[in-house]
Amino acid sequence: MSDYSKLKLIFMLTRKIIVAKFFKGGNQIKPLTKKRSKAFAIDFILSTTVTADLEFALRKKIKNVMVHALVTPSLVMWTLEYAQLRQSGQTKL
Repeated sequence: MSDYSKLKLIFMLTRKIIVAKFFKGGNQIKPLTKKRSKAFAIDFILSTTVTADLEFALRKKIKNVMVHALVTPSLVMWTLEYAQLRQSGQTKL
């Protein structure tokens, strides 16, 4: 199993856990907390997917491990936050 397949599997399992924990019945949480939880889950899933895809694409071009560990996730988060600000004028909620 390649690293990319492992990352996709981890992503799918994480998504199932988040969905089962926050969005299914039986949870009596406040509506605002539920909205924030959904926003966090969506943000986490999106940033994890983008980071994994970007690392997979750049792995052969950039050999430095520090770039993949520190720079790539930070750059992805800042880019996604900027895109959210440009789109709606606010981030998350």
